[in-house]
Amino acid sequence: MSSLTLRTAGVMLAIAVPVALAGCAAPAVKPERLTDPQALWDSTSSRQAAAVASIHEVRQLQSDYEAIIRLTRNVELRGRAFLRLAEISDASGDAEATREYLEQALHSGLAPADQRAALLEFGFVLDQRLGDYHAARAAYQQLINEHPESEEAALARLRLRYV
Repeated sequence: MSSLTLRTAGVMLAIAVPVALAGCAAPAVKPERLTDPQALWDSTSSRQAAAVASIHEVRQLQSDYEAIIRLTRNVELRGRAFLRLAEISDASGDAEATREYLEQALHSGLAPADQRAALLEFGFVLDQRLGDYHAARAAYQQLINEHPESEEAALARLRLRYV
């Protein structure tokens, strides 16, 4: 099963589970945030350490992937490191950095499966996050031309209908 298929399945599961459970769950009890500042402070303070640790972990991952890019001569490993940096920047909401990392990954040399997934993601970032529809169409078309029988090409054909 390709990483794109797993990702699509994960997204579908992430949507389906909360919808299915919505009818089963009791209404959530929310603390009265406006009238109880101490409760809000306690809740915020308990989450802060985990958030700071997560930020530190993300920065460490970025640093590690950047070191791999600088040190390796293996083009496939270098391309995968760029893909990981793209994932991190996408998760943080930095669409422009995501685009740049995906471009670098595509020019670094990737295994065919990674190349297909990166082209599809590149088109999606251009289309949905940056609004560069012309470039998105070109990325989708490149995927269709280079890998016409792939699952990613089928998805690219669908995306082309809406771009």
